[in-house]
Amino acid sequence: MSNERLEGYELGPAIDTLGRVSSYEARRKSDARAVLVKMPSSAMQDNAAAESQLREERKSLLNIEHSGLPNVVTYIEEGPALVLESHGGFRLDRIVDNEPVSAEQAIAIALRIASILSAIHRSGRAHGLLRLGSIELTDTGGVYLHDLGVPSPSDDLRSPSEMAPEQVREGHADERTDVYLLGLLLQSMLHQVPSKGRGLASPVKRPPRFVLPWSKAQLPARLEAITGRCLHRRPSERFDSIDALSFKLSSVLRRSQTAPIDQLVRAAVANAGLGREAGQTLGRPKTALLGTGGRPTRAILALTIGAGILLAGSLYRWSGSASIASLAREPRGIVKSSARLRFLAQPWAQVFVDGKRVGVTPMAETYEVSPGRHIVEFRHPKATTQKRTIEVISGQQLTIDIAMPVEGAKPKPSSRDDDENTGGSVSDEDDGP
Repeated sequence: MSNERLEGYELGPAIDTLGRVSSYEARRKSDARAVLVKMPSSAMQDNAAAESQLREERKSLLNIEHSGLPNVVTYIEEGPALVLESHGGFRLDRIVDNEPVSAEQAIAIALRIASILSAIHRSGRAHGLLRLGSIELTDTGGVYLHDLGVPSPSDDLRSPSEMAPEQVREGHADERTDVYLLGLLLQSMLHQVPSKGRGLASPVKRPPRFVLPWSKAQLPARLEAITGRCLHRRPSERFDSIDALSFKLSSVLRRSQTAPIDQLVRAAVANAGLGREAGQTLGRPKTALLGTGGRPTRAILALTIGAGILLAGSLYRWSGSASIASLAREPRGIVKSSARLRFLAQPWAQVFVDGKRVGVTPMAETYEVSPGRHIVEFRHPKATTQKRTIEVISGQQLTIDIAMPVEGAKPKPSSRDDDENTGGSVSDEDDGP
C-alpha cells in the first residue's frame, strides 16, 4: 500500500513529519469526519521503526488524560496508521512564520503547554520532542500537544539547536529536559535564539512585537530571566519541574493580563491571518480614535473626560450607584473566566480552599476558583497541616501536589515537593526567575 493512500480515508498534503512518521489532515469517507492521520513517511521502505513509534504514541494517548491531548479514533494495523481526532487548528510554526506573537500571548500558550506536560510527567515519562511543529492552536482558544511517540535516536532528524544539551550528548530526556524545551519554545515564539555558551536569551534582528500593554517596564526582562533559567546547560540549574516554571510564568502574566488565556490564544491565531477571526484585534481594549490620524489632542481628550464625569454624575443622581458600576465594566470583548485547581496528596488529605472544605484526595473533579490569591490547606489526622498560598489567573489550570508527613509511615515522595513546585506563595515582590 502506498504511504500516501489509506483505504477508507481521503488524505490531504502532509502537515508535519517527525522521524519516520508524517501527519496528514484527512477525511473519513464513511461519514466525512475530519481526522488527523499519522503513518509512515512516503519515502520509507521499512515500516518497522515507524510502526513502533506509532504504537508508542497510541499507548501514551490512551494512558494519559488531558483535554490538550488528541483522542485516538482508531489504529489501523494494515497501514500502519494512527487515526486521531482533528481539532481543525494550525501548527504553531505556521502561526509564528506568519506573525510573531506578543509576549503575553506567548506566555499564555506556554502555560497551556505546561499543563499538558505536567499530566505527561505524572504518568512517569517525559515528552522530549517539544517544538513549534508539535503544538496546535485553534481559533476557539484551544492548545493541543502532539508527538508522544518518540522516534529512535537514529531516526530523530532534529538539529542539536532543537534539543536540550543532555539529549545531544546522551539521548536522555526527563522532566527538566521538557523545562529546557519549553524555554526554547518561548524564545522561538518571540523570535529569539539562545546565545552561544550559556544558553541564555539574546535578541535577533526582529524583536518581539509587544501587542498588549505591560503594567511594568521590567516585565520583559523578567521573562528573559525565566527563559534563561530554563535554558541552563546543567539540568540541576533549571526549574525543578514544569509546575515550578508555570508558577513563575503565571506571576509574570498576571501583572499585565487584559484577557483570559483562551482569548490570548485566539488573538495569536487571528493576528497571523488564520481562522474565522483572521485580521481581528482580540485581547485588548478598543480605543476611540479622536483628532487627526487617530491621535487625540489634549484639548479633545480633556473635553471627553470632562463630559464623561458630568454624564456619570447625572446617571448617579438619576438611577443610583448601580448605573455608575455599569460604566466600569471590562473593555468590550474581555470576559473574565475562573481558574481550575487539581489536588494531589500522598497518602491522602482533606482539602480546604480559603477555609472551606472542598473534598478529600484523590478528587475526580477539578475545583473552580476566581482569579486572584487563595489559601489552600491539606489536612491529615496524623500529619502536620500543609498550607500553600497560590496566585491564579483567568483560565489557568493548576495542579498542587503535596506529600503529607504522616507519623509512623513513610509516604511516597512527591515529584513536586517544595514550596515553589507545589503552589508556594507567589507575591508581587517575588521578581526572581
